[in-house]
Amino acid sequence: MRVELKIEGLSCGHCVNAVTTILNEMKGVENAMVSLPDLAFVEFDENAVSLEELKKAINDSEIYKVL
Repeated sequence: MRVELKIEGLSCGHCVNAVTTILNEMKGVENAMVSLPDLAFVEFDENAVSLEELKKAINDSEIYKVL
């Protein structure tokens, strides 16, 4: 499955790298691309990880929030 997420709090390259790492380290995520100002494109195996789990991982960072 491929989804596009709008993320609040992305302001620089470090932010992009941080969210990309959060997503790519999750079991079931096949590819994650994050770009400024506020988008993430994620390909994942929905049998291994849910969309809600992806959102929770980002929101748990307490810096970034999925809108």
